[in-house]
Amino acid sequence: MKQICFLCFTFLLFSCGNIQRGGPNTAGVKTLTESSSDSVSSACTREDTAEDMVRSQVTTIYDKIFGWYIAHVDSMEMTNFDTGEYLSEDYLKLYRQVERCDSELLGEIGFFDGDHWIQGQDWSSDLNMQILRVEVMDAENARCNVLIHNGGSDTPLVLAVVRQGNRWYIDDFIDEARGYSEKEEMRKYLSFSKEQM
Repeated sequence: MKQICFLCFTFLLFSCGNIQRGGPNTAGVKTLTESSSDSVSSACTREDTAEDMVRSQVTTIYDKIFGWYIAHVDSMEMTNFDTGEYLSEDYLKLYRQVERCDSELLGEIGFFDGDHWIQGQDWSSDLNMQILRVEVMDAENARCNVLIHNGGSDTPLVLAVVRQGNRWYIDDFIDEARGYSEKEEMRKYLSFSKEQM
């Protein structure tokens, strides 16, 4: 048992430490921390990996969604476009409750007056998203500050992102300047709607 513990400790020491190897036969050999392709080395930077995963997932989500918008810029039609696969289970649950509530409001605008993806009602062919910062809180929660460019204007937005399984999903759309959380506003809207019925 002591030998196994010693071997594990030695492996971790060599894997995560910045240990320089010396001796006559090591000319040109990189240390583990110098090798960017070494999987053991990448395991030592879990937060960096999570940040990269969030950045990659948010970029992929917006590339797909904005690609759809730009392809439909002339018609401005939103038929048969479901973005649910990019949203967290918790967000989707609230969203579907709001949709059901809105379907009962004949002639009323309902909760969604604008589109959270494009930060407006209309969109243009210059639509794009830029990630400004990613902050990983823990293994399952992160925040992604983005800038949405649409129709010549830039809108800052914070995306709450959660990990479900091995993918990251958008859990909330937050406008910090206005103190607006879409999930919180949906909860208030549903509570108010129940009171009115």
